[in-house]
This record gives sequence, C-alpha cells and structure tokens, in this order.
Amino acid sequence: LGSTDGGAITALYATENVCYVFRERAIDVLVPTNNLELPFRIEPLVGGVGSLSPHSIQAVPGVGLIFLGHDKKFYALSGASGDSRYAGQAGVVQLGAEIEELTESISANSLGRVVAIYSDRDKEYWAHCPVNGNRFATEGFCYHVPIKSWSRRTNIPVGCFTYLPERWVAFGSNAGLTNLPVIDGVDESSQNGGIMTWCGTLGIGYKEGPS
Repeated sequence: LGSTDGGAITALYATENVCYVFRERAIDVLVPTNNLELPFRIEPLVGGVGSLSPHSIQAVPGVGLIFLGHDKKFYALSGASGDSRYAGQAGVVQLGAEIEELTESISANSLGRVVAIYSDRDKEYWAHCPVNGNRFATEGFCYHVPIKSWSRRTNIPVGCFTYLPERWVAFGSNAGLTNLPVIDGVDESSQNGGIMTWCGTLGIGYKEGPS
C-alpha cells in the first residue's frame, strides 16, 4: 500500500470481503486473489476524489459507500454497499449537489472531526460536521435513502455516533456548545452533555439521574 499516488492513506473501510483504501485524493481497493503466496492485490479505483474524514465513510444499502470528500462534497461509491461485491468496476458520483453551497461552510481544518452513521431503521445516512471555522461538529446533513433527498439537523453538538442493537442511533454530546436560548432562567445548553438517543420526534427531552 506504499504508493503515493493520491496522497497519504486516510482511512481503511472493509465490507463484503473487500478493503477500500481511502487516500487524500484517491481511492484504491484491496481484493483477494487465488494466489496463496500473494493473497491480496491493490488496484487503483478512483482518482481525483479522496477523503480527509475517515469517520464519514458508511456503507448504505442500495446506494454504496457514502463519504465526505476532501473538497467538502458528499459522494457515493457504487458497488460498495452491503448487498453487493466488488466486481472490478466502481464509480463515484456526487451525492449532495443540492447542498453544495451549505457544505462549503464545513471547517476545512476540522475535516477529521466529521462523524457519520447509517440508520437501518430510518434508512438514512447522517453526517455531523464542524462549520464556520468551529472545531466541534454541530451541523448535521442527513441523506434520506427512500426519497433520495437531504435535510439538515442543526445546533446538535455530536462528538461520536453508534447504532444500538434496538436499532436506535445514539451519540455522545459535548455540553455547552450550542446556542440555545435561556428559557425561564434555564440555559438549556448546559443539559446537552452526555449520551443522547435520536428518536425522531417533534420535540426534545432529557433524562436525568440513574437510568
């Protein structure tokens, strides 16, 4: 994997017995062979598009590998979803052309802090990004697979994502990083720290004390 074409390696993502090697401005693929002395081979896959956001890469069934590119645009790498195998061909397409003006605000120096998750329950890819020079991820971009459209989730300080066995999205939240108003003398920003669960309701809620 020592080739310098496309820059340094920024992420490895394995799915369906294939390892995708993301570089700064390229994507290679590591595939198995029938040669026991050389069981894998590296092949160049995509040139000109790479990623500096390793935690943005998610396999999305029916779409492919969705990731944030080095140029702050979202892409989908076809032939890389959970229901397909690498067959020697793949293509990358820009997935977020309609939100390109919004993603330009993503902080270039904090691309490594972008985090993402795919929810099988809700059929959506959710990436949370630092914006406007901020180093904390407070702006969310959500791709809804059934309708092939994007929405935003703003002012949520997400530090990391995970997917619970009960099929809910949970995330770690950093306290005091939002700009919520003071309501009845209470600064709600102070309650935004800890582990959160995304339930998709029209309101918000907090759980305090022992669970």
